[in-house]
Amino acid sequence: MNKRPYNEESISQYLLGTLSEAETEWFDELSFTDDQFVESVKAVERDLIDAYVQGQLRNSPARQFEARYLASPLKRENVELARAFYDYRESRAHDIAKEPTSRAADHPTLFPFARWRWQWGLVGLASLILALVAWSVFVSQRRNSPTDQSLSGRSSPEQQQSPASAKSNEPLQARTPETTGPTRADVQQPVVEDQRQQRSASSKVQIASVVLSPQMRGSTDIPLINVPAKTQQLAIRLELEPNDYSVYRVVLLDQTEGSVLWRAEKVFGQTKGGSKMVNIQLPLQRLQSRSYVLQVYGLTEGGKGEQMSDYHFRVVK
Repeated sequence: MNKRPYNEESISQYLLGTLSEAETEWFDELSFTDDQFVESVKAVERDLIDAYVQGQLRNSPARQFEARYLASPLKRENVELARAFYDYRESRAHDIAKEPTSRAADHPTLFPFARWRWQWGLVGLASLILALVAWSVFVSQRRNSPTDQSLSGRSSPEQQQSPASAKSNEPLQARTPETTGPTRADVQQPVVEDQRQQRSASSKVQIASVVLSPQMRGSTDIPLINVPAKTQQLAIRLELEPNDYSVYRVVLLDQTEGSVLWRAEKVFGQTKGGSKMVNIQLPLQRLQSRSYVLQVYGLTEGGKGEQMSDYHFRVVK
């Protein structure tokens, strides 16, 4: 398939589901083959969610966003996380902007720097008191030291201790008061870190894997594929019947309507233990809880496809 350009506008339309069926299929294939496109989709999706929670989406784009994102549990969780982060950031900005105004209203003064000097004066006075307490402790220790006791003539061998042992008996020095309550940074940091971890966890793609064998003629058993709630992609390994092809075409059909939902034009086969197989990945956002058929065609050197096998399965979400 030829390389076609894409931009933020077309990716936004793809995320909102407003592209044509052909363009949507092309974007689906890019999501499996082009890592740069996947990163672009993630960036545009983050901007789209931020624009919605900030009220920048209006009219039709807002309704399209709600139909696509609020109907999916996983996407709705990402929207709620972004809304909580935005509300917290706005409330903190409002509080910070409000504090200087309220303080100035409560304490009007013609000399705004006088209060700062008074506070620094208290700090200096507290430092002086601590220094006097430390000096008094030092003087009392010197009075009870072994040197003074030896001068008084009443020292005993047990009382003559080395400087190291005497130091171990010294009382603890006074410490400056420490703040025990949580600061604003202590409260804000865990919240931001938790939101970053949730964003990182939500940005990881959840993939479910399954192996399917060719449908036996006359068999009515249809494999059931139970998909967890947060799964975004379905990886399927198709075991092939013996053949001479090396390149295949895989087509996904709705078993009830017979319409084509997805296709992969060139899929290279793999050989393991003498058996051939192909690996594909299906976007689960396009699959509902119903029955589907995967058709595998072997491609000749001229590009002509010859149908080989059908794989019936049913998705249960």
